Amino acid sequence: MSRDGGRPPRTPADLLTILDPDPVRAEVAYRELRRQLVRFLEWQRCLEPEEAAQEALARGFKRIAEGADTAAAGARGYFFGIAKNVVKEGWKLRREEPVDPADLELAPSSARHLEQVEARLTLSEYLGRLRGSERRLIVRYYTDDRVALCHEMGVTAAGLRVIVHRIRRKIQDRRDEEDPRPARASRPAVVE
Repeated sequence: MSRDGGRPPRTPADLLTILDPDPVRAEVAYRELRRQLVRFLEWQRCLEPEEAAQEALARGFKRIAEGADTAAAGARGYFFGIAKNVVKEGWKLRREEPVDPADLELAPSSARHLEQVEARLTLSEYLGRLRGSERRLIVRYYTDDRVALCHEMGVTAAGLRVIVHRIRRKIQDRRDEEDPRPARASRPAVVE
């Protein structure tokens, strides 16, 4: 049932209300739930964790649309229960195979890819919070010819670096305000 205890949700937007009544926060919660399911399924040695997570979500939302009650375990627990069942049903499990060290450099990690995607989403979010002129400048600094940018702005290369450093510092300060934990090695850093 939906959080309001009324009729079961019918539309996809209604279905997300079980995660959060606010549509924006519900979308964020959905992405986080999906990411957690993928990680859980990787730990369960599922060969195709992305597909298995999608299957668990599809089954869960279908059952909720049909009137299933998630109150006992909560929405998150409900979906994890379904994911456990998906694994029990025999979704292809990873076999333990010896790894050739030479292959490690050639095959990109799906976890590394997810971290890169998350870092890009985070960067886009923080860039979106900057003033338009700051956002355009920081993007041009990393994508365009810096000498031409210095001439266009009428500053030296050192002056441009100082301006960009201040913008980057502003981004870092905002990030630290939201996440006051000490910086970790795995946390995406704003680098020059």
